[in-house]
Amino acid sequence: MGARASWAMLFCALLALHGCGGSGNDGNSNSGANSNPGTQQNNTDTNTGGDTNTGGDTNTGGDSDTGGNPGNGSGCNASISRCFDLAKTRVTRYRDNKQAAASYTFDDGYESSFNIAKIFEDLNLRATFYIVTGNVTDNAWPRWQALAAKGHEIGNHSMTHEVDMSLPQTDAVLNTEIVDSKHLIEQKLGPGPMTFAFPWHAYTQHALDIASQNHVAVRKLSLPNEPYEFAFFDRADHETGAEDAPPVPEDQVLARVNGQLDRMVQAGGWFVAGGHGLDGDGWSPVSSQFLKDHLKHAGNYASKLWIDTFLNVTRYRMCRSQVTPKVDILSSEKALVSLSTAADPDLCTEPLTVAMPITGLSSEKIRVRDEAGKDLPVNCDNGTLLLNLRPGQKMKVEILQP
Repeated sequence: MGARASWAMLFCALLALHGCGGSGNDGNSNSGANSNPGTQQNNTDTNTGGDTNTGGDTNTGGDSDTGGNPGNGSGCNASISRCFDLAKTRVTRYRDNKQAAASYTFDDGYESSFNIAKIFEDLNLRATFYIVTGNVTDNAWPRWQALAAKGHEIGNHSMTHEVDMSLPQTDAVLNTEIVDSKHLIEQKLGPGPMTFAFPWHAYTQHALDIASQNHVAVRKLSLPNEPYEFAFFDRADHETGAEDAPPVPEDQVLARVNGQLDRMVQAGGWFVAGGHGLDGDGWSPVSSQFLKDHLKHAGNYASKLWIDTFLNVTRYRMCRSQVTPKVDILSSEKALVSLSTAADPDLCTEPLTVAMPITGLSSEKIRVRDEAGKDLPVNCDNGTLLLNLRPGQKMKVEILQP
């Protein structure tokens, strides 16, 4: 077995370790809430906003299962309102209740972008590629279309990459660089949500306004009031900005970006990497081994870290504040879980993770079905039932009788 296959299998094995079981709290939940014995709910609407606890009292009561037969459903009397802490039902901060998120972006659309994509695909991961649309030849568009079909994001990096948009520019110039470039991607790859990355991360407020009005989001070096770090996957000296400075040794770059990822995982934040080419191709490229080594490091956080495209993480972050999870109790042992339909229908097309804390019930006693009655996998994490729902979608949760 080759070296690449070995570390790829290790990464995937780490992803599988974080399964059902346990009865503790996840990294985002509030374990210090007051308990209210004996309270039952028939219908619960909880607006989570950013994975905060808005529900209030929990239902633990005298029926919690703490005896010699834990988790069999008898302690909570096989009752939805007793076996689940409905007041704390929420949309998790990140997909699948992960503690932090990471997105990997690569600029300019170099030939080595396709090698980068293959490295991510070998780990069942996807990256974002910001292309300079005016540089894409007719015979290259099908290759970008193939990457998009595999789940990679093809984003907008301007028409020419020759205009400094941190200087005042006419609307005609800005529309060509930003809007016309977006339309070209839509023409070649199909319309849909798209994000924008300014050349050199440089822009005026007016340029930012035009980009923001025409895209889901703009990639930035920082975000206010939340844990976020941008990591340069380049060997250029970004600290001094000296173009003629010698390249930073690759092991130093790796140590720096790994440290940034470590901080974001601990802080429950969003790590965004920005690079260019690979193995001598493009501006300030890194090696394939550098990328593999970093992703192997990221694999150490498989149970805590959600890795996805810049668009998908952005979409989740925006949509989670637009929805409200709702639990309708159908009977003592059955409930219907849904998300409100107030979300933007063009943006919020991907599932959001709804978390329902479990009190005194094992996952083997839970059944999850879709509206058509089809059984779905029961996904538990640290004593919490996780449901991936699109806005407007409904799932049935049932407690199986002994």
